[in-house]
Amino acid sequence: FTMENIHNGIGSGVIGDLEAPIKEEDLLKKLPGVQVERDGTVKAQGENVQKVYVDGKEFFGNDPKLATKNLTADMIDQVEVYDDMSDQAKFSGVDDGSRSKAINLKLKKDKKKGVFGKASAGYGTEDRYESSLSANFFKGATKVSVIARANNTNNIGFSNNDMLGIMSSVMGSGGGGGFTMGSTGNTGGSGLTKNWTAGLNYSDVWSKKFDITGSYFFNNTGNTNNSKSYRQTFYPNNYTVNRNQQSISNSTNNNHRLNLRLTYAIDSFNSIIYSPNLNFQTTESFRSDTTESFSVNNEISTRQNDSRTDRTNNGTGNNISNNLLFRRRFAKRGRTFSVNLSSNISNNDRDGYSNSRIGTYYNGIKSIDTINRRNLNQNTSNNYGVSLSYTEPIGRNKVLELNYGYNNNKNQSDREVY
Repeated sequence: FTMENIHNGIGSGVIGDLEAPIKEEDLLKKLPGVQVERDGTVKAQGENVQKVYVDGKEFFGNDPKLATKNLTADMIDQVEVYDDMSDQAKFSGVDDGSRSKAINLKLKKDKKKGVFGKASAGYGTEDRYESSLSANFFKGATKVSVIARANNTNNIGFSNNDMLGIMSSVMGSGGGGGFTMGSTGNTGGSGLTKNWTAGLNYSDVWSKKFDITGSYFFNNTGNTNNSKSYRQTFYPNNYTVNRNQQSISNSTNNNHRLNLRLTYAIDSFNSIIYSPNLNFQTTESFRSDTTESFSVNNEISTRQNDSRTDRTNNGTGNNISNNLLFRRRFAKRGRTFSVNLSSNISNNDRDGYSNSRIGTYYNGIKSIDTINRRNLNQNTSNNYGVSLSYTEPIGRNKVLELNYGYNNNKNQSDREVY
């Protein structure tokens, strides 16, 4: 491996030449300063890699795991690790401070044309299964990649980018009636998790003036968790308390993600880049907890209390973002003008029910208390922005840049408890 400067970024880069076919993740582990975590997260010089490019084109948006887990290493000729700059900074040549770690995978010449991929399947005890498919069609500038995976081994396989904050965690304690919301990692956690994923990535140059890169990714995850426990507590004078508890829970999450990047060269001086992104998610969950307690005094058993709490949570979330960049380059070298329009709309709705029945026994007489609660959460965020940039060369290797930016952000959060 040799250290070189990457001209389409800033800072230092790493280029590795490959000899033998090895796993893609093992390939990256061999690069100086590159780490691959157990969940597939890639780090370079201590920073998370935000994007993976294939021959300079985005691959499945901002999820590097989809590239490292679904491209075979024998396809790759060189690996570049560098600090990527924004489209505006690349165009004007003026660093705007917006940088992120990126990896560019350069394909071997014989892999830039043809159909190839890999498939695997496995079956084990207790009806465990796991299967995956990765297929690629490359012909010049046309690149189409398809991935699919199914398993019930608690391997979720999506990243935090797929989560919109509406994923319900139904593992809370009994009573109360509330529910907690949070993100999920790359393993299913407790219980049995089934996962189905599918994705399509496409990039092409439709004409000398127009090229497109886009991807669609779908993820379905279902979790089932059943547990029982028995606890016995001993006190002096032959007095004990026995407690039985049972929990049943299940949840389903569906996620859709769409990314596009359209580049249109109006002429040799003017160009437009349009990047829309869509993320939509739905989730449903249910949990039921039952508890019984008995006291035993001198071999006489007495029921103390029993309870049951049922929780139901439903949520939807969507995030839509748009970015439109117009760029003009003048005849004088270093003189540029650009306009950037951006918008982001996010909606997050959650609806949770909790029904509790608590029975208490005193001298053989039972009293019942009920607690029924409903939680409604609505969160909306709207962001709009515009920025103007003009650069003017004022001497050798010196550029004057004038910037104007306006941003409007509105957030609304509403929670109602009944």
